[in-house]
Amino acid sequence: MITLNYPFSQARQAQDLKLIDSICQSGGVIVYPTETFYAIGGNALDKDLGQRLSEIKKRRPDKPFPTLVGSHQALEKLVLCWPKKARQLAEKYWPGALTLVLPGLKNLPPAILGSDGSIAVRWSPHPLVNDLTTLSHLPLISTSANFRGQPPTTKADQLDPQLLTTADLLIVADNQNQDPQPSTIIDVRVDPPIILRAGEIVIPGLNPLMTPNITKKPQVVALFSQGLDSILAIKIIQQQGLKVQAVKFITPFFGYEIKGRELEFCDKVKATYAIDLTIIDLTDEYLQMLAAPQYGYGKNFNPCLDCKIMMLSQARILAESWQAASIVTGEVVGQRPFSQRRDTMRRIEKLSLTEGLLLRPLSAKLLTPTKAEEIGLIDREQLFDFSGRGRKPQIALAKKLEITNYPTPSGGCLLTDPDFAKRAKTLYQNTSIPTAKDLNLLKYGRFYPLEKSSSFVIVGRNHDDNKQLLTTAAENHFILHLTEMPGPVAILKGEKDHLAFAAEKLCHHSKAKELSSVKIDWQRGNESGSLTVKGSLKK
Repeated sequence: MITLNYPFSQARQAQDLKLIDSICQSGGVIVYPTETFYAIGGNALDKDLGQRLSEIKKRRPDKPFPTLVGSHQALEKLVLCWPKKARQLAEKYWPGALTLVLPGLKNLPPAILGSDGSIAVRWSPHPLVNDLTTLSHLPLISTSANFRGQPPTTKADQLDPQLLTTADLLIVADNQNQDPQPSTIIDVRVDPPIILRAGEIVIPGLNPLMTPNITKKPQVVALFSQGLDSILAIKIIQQQGLKVQAVKFITPFFGYEIKGRELEFCDKVKATYAIDLTIIDLTDEYLQMLAAPQYGYGKNFNPCLDCKIMMLSQARILAESWQAASIVTGEVVGQRPFSQRRDTMRRIEKLSLTEGLLLRPLSAKLLTPTKAEEIGLIDREQLFDFSGRGRKPQIALAKKLEITNYPTPSGGCLLTDPDFAKRAKTLYQNTSIPTAKDLNLLKYGRFYPLEKSSSFVIVGRNHDDNKQLLTTAAENHFILHLTEMPGPVAILKGEKDHLAFAAEKLCHHSKAKELSSVKIDWQRGNESGSLTVKGSLKK
């Protein structure tokens, strides 16, 4: 084993860093100091290192290791997408003792990628880690340098000699923090984020193992679609005396009408149905997934299988965090021709890692008992055997449970609508991911895509469209309107070179098209101007 002392002398610094990098690049094991405890690890991208470290640590091989980074380039080699909350926390607390659980890239070694596609990342403030990861932008595996059951240490002379015999390199550092706290671990794949382990950094407004508005851990997590079936499923479980925490997922394609008034909506659901509800915005992760869903699209632009797996995976994360025994949905066998076939339902359970956990109370007697049923937490005899597309059994049960104020079935996901799907698909025809603002604009008016697939013009059809377009437009969108008479509003996502085209479309859909020339005003952020176009345009 090679031993180096840190800080390196100025004369040897470049040589020592290259030596460490060479050992890491070749899959070697290094023991090194961090801002908390001594760590053992190496190149996080090496496909064989994880198994070697698991054997050294006597650790389960299916338990992924956390990673350390010291550069944005190293982060890009690990993380699939950055939810908004993750960016906010990273900007405030990194570098520092904060570990974020994020969606990982699919091709990462299993030693660092969880079975649910997650990766735990920390940006260390220790200068050695920054030097190492900046040199070749390698992320490092970082796990405490001790055997299972032993305490971690901040001193090199307290490292287990047997552990050191397994390493290729030891870096000894002076002036280690003598009273460190472990890093705080936060799962930012859900909104609000969940603190999985309390540590040195305290995040105001978040409590360990629970979202801010939940004061008692639930026994059951339920997916709430706002439809009758999900309401019935929750009420069936509540009748057995169990605490249920309902979760409603929203994206620009479903449920987004409650964005910005989540608390009001939750209060209404509580008052109407006596159901505790949490809203989780999946937008960032969903928009990334929509670009290339692993299991493809449905008839239009709807990634139904990937969508279901994502929501159930998120529910499973919550269930594990709250130590809930079951996940409940309002699904009915055979109600939908694809996603609610028995074989597809079993496949979704397997892919979302919810086998034995996912309970469908309305059809439970037609399906394999879940663990909660087997241990007697949930009485299977009080569950049902509904199947098919008919609604009479659900309506009869609603009457029996005195549930009268429930919504009628609606269109559901916008990605199943052919017209909207065509618009959305247009924005995904290049490598960039559309923003939620851009996608929300597609719900209104007349849509005109431009040659650059991320650019478009939308012209309002009526007063309501105009109002929605003005409310939804972002700072980087041009807003156009007629200067001298009332008429539609146009929104342009594009460059100034596209203003003439947008103005012509605006004129064409207004009474001003009968004039010989039409003046159009435009505004984008603090910029403004006007232009004149000819009337009497042909279609």
